[in-house]
Amino acid sequence: MTARLILGLCLLLSSLACLARAHFVLLEPKSLGFDDDREGEGPCGGFDVKDRNTGLTDFPVSGGVVALLTTHSQSTYSFKVAVVADLSQWFDLTRALSQKGTGQFCEPQIPARQQWIGQEAVLQVTQHGHDGTLYQVGSVSPPRPFTASAPCFTSSR
Repeated sequence: MTARLILGLCLLLSSLACLARAHFVLLEPKSLGFDDDREGEGPCGGFDVKDRNTGLTDFPVSGGVVALLTTHSQSTYSFKVAVVADLSQWFDLTRALSQKGTGQFCEPQIPARQQWIGQEAVLQVTQHGHDGTLYQVGSVSPPRPFTASAPCFTSSR
């Protein structure tokens, strides 16, 4: 085998090992980051809620896509948001949602609030599973004008 092929296989195997340990990974909106060892630290899985290095995701007030990949066979999710200018107040966006089965889980219409148009916010997804509570967050901004949501796919139930 060539050195390049061996290196590629090593990278693939290490990526799969990381995913196997992961509880869940926020896919959309883009996550501020993922650290499996700190995912249980609220409110943001060990990441700085004011960090904008991953960019802002346009999140329609009428409802945006929240997609994730889970390795838990059964979980309950909550979706909250806080405006960056006031991180002391987190608001529920939906009732708790249940999921069964591993794989991709997607909610196509998580609503935002009209008064947040044009403001930077943090969307928090909390997974309540058999091994505790885990957190992932993404930087969002309800745009002007509203934009259509991306397609949504769920492989779990």
